[in-house]
Amino acid sequence: MNPREIIKIDLKEVRLRFIHDFQYLSEYIKFNKAKLLERQVNLNEMSFLDMKENPDSIDIIRQLYDDDYKRIPAYFNHSTIISIYSMLEYTLREICERIIQETKTPITLEDLTGGNYIQKSKDFLLKIALIKFEKIEKEWINITRVQKIRNVIVHENSRFFTTSSPASNDHKFLKLLGEFEGIEIDRDSGYFFIVDSKVLDNFIQTVEAFLLSIMQQVEEKEFKFFGIDYKAYYNAVYGEYHSIKPLEGDLFDIPPSELDDLPF
Repeated sequence: MNPREIIKIDLKEVRLRFIHDFQYLSEYIKFNKAKLLERQVNLNEMSFLDMKENPDSIDIIRQLYDDDYKRIPAYFNHSTIISIYSMLEYTLREICERIIQETKTPITLEDLTGGNYIQKSKDFLLKIALIKFEKIEKEWINITRVQKIRNVIVHENSRFFTTSSPASNDHKFLKLLGEFEGIEIDRDSGYFFIVDSKVLDNFIQTVEAFLLSIMQQVEEKEFKFFGIDYKAYYNAVYGEYHSIKPLEGDLFDIPPSELDDLPF
């Protein structure tokens, strides 16, 4: 294949895998929501009977059942947030790897700065593949908001007040939690609980729209086949290879005049 050739990226397999995973996760959420509803009905009956039999201990009984109402749904909702996030991260990385593979560029996500693969993938798609993120800016903002919550779930066991993580103590995080319907905050213990599955429903729909839009943009875009040793090209044109980080723009677009002068 000629290095100047224009190619299209086929993401059919990536899309099929994502749709399958998305449907599986959606069914998992639906199944567990039904089970949690059954459990709530049973708890209502049990708490009513306990208070009827122990009228002098109603406050204690309510407190005990309040934990039952919150904790099991929260465990499910928190773990599902992590699963949705993992699906997002894996699919984004797969899209980037497919572009790298098809264009034969040696640029990898590891060449980019960033603490996680979602940010690395976003930088790759925005700065290198030139995907128009303004089309999905709303979804990206929502994803970053949930990402902050996911990080505290994973790294702090859903506790926003800790001595080891000053960032999670910030009032901005508490304000963020308050923007979501269905999140309860226990200021005494420092824990938060996602008790309403609306948070899951909104997040998984956001991720679906976000990824499908990126896939569509990638498949509509024309890429230039790289097909050469990028480091050798960089050395020949610029004198010394450092890293891909300082460069922005369409890195797949190598001027033909410079290609003709290269010694390979």
